Amino acid sequence: TTNNGTLTVSKAVLAITANNTNRLYGAVNPAFTYTASGFVNGETASVLSGLPSLTTVATTNSPVGGYSIIATNGTLSATNYTFSFTDGTLTIGQATLVVTADNTNRIYGAANPTFTASYSGFVNGETEGVLSGSPSLTTTATTGSCTGSYPITATNGTLSAANYSFSFANGTLTVGPATLTVTADNQGKSYGTTLTLGAGQTTFTSSGLLNSDSVTSVTLASTGASGGAAVGTYPIVPSAAVGSGLTNYSIIYSNGNLTVNFTTPVVT
Repeated sequence: TTNNGTLTVSKAVLAITANNTNRLYGAVNPAFTYTASGFVNGETASVLSGLPSLTTVATTNSPVGGYSIIATNGTLSATNYTFSFTDGTLTIGQATLVVTADNTNRIYGAANPTFTASYSGFVNGETEGVLSGSPSLTTTATTGSCTGSYPITATNGTLSAANYSFSFANGTLTVGPATLTVTADNQGKSYGTTLTLGAGQTTFTSSGLLNSDSVTSVTLASTGASGGAAVGTYPIVPSAAVGSGLTNYSIIYSNGNLTVNFTTPVVT
């Protein structure tokens, strides 16, 4: 005699694993994905219906760190499979804050001003209050540096923030000309005599020189220098100063006075 038995085919177990992913601090969570493994008989994900639930407690305000991506059944189903679930990890990395040295200026011969920096890239409504320390802001320009532009180099210094990393942009220090005043000395002569003026004159005074710069001569001109100039007062006009370091100045020329005096004739 024969009696039939029963073969019971149970559901295979499909492993559902939340895929690891990452984002930056302050950003929204990406769309979470999963991997299914354990298919048999050459089957694929096409035998599944619905989707697993993939959630995390992390929000845009969550600080830098690792957070579980929790995988549960959700609406996922399959005729011939049951499911086991493995959580993944969402890694929140530091957002990037751009630190830019502010442009500034000063006059030749002056000390450098206190350099400052601007910040861009804050998220979640945050401000500089979340920062500690300060960036290093330096330049090669000294009080003796000529007029021109010099980079203000921004580096990390002691700057830090829990949820930010930093990128740095240099600024520019513009050294402008100082003011130099060159004044022709007052002079006098008698009517009928000639006063020699022109280039290379040393009868002047200067004020405003810095850093051992010098004015060695100027060009002087006056309509009263000729022998035929009538008695009176004439301007002595200075120009074309010659010396060292003068390209670092905005030169103001100030006239002097040439006085043509009466000549006393000798009657014999």
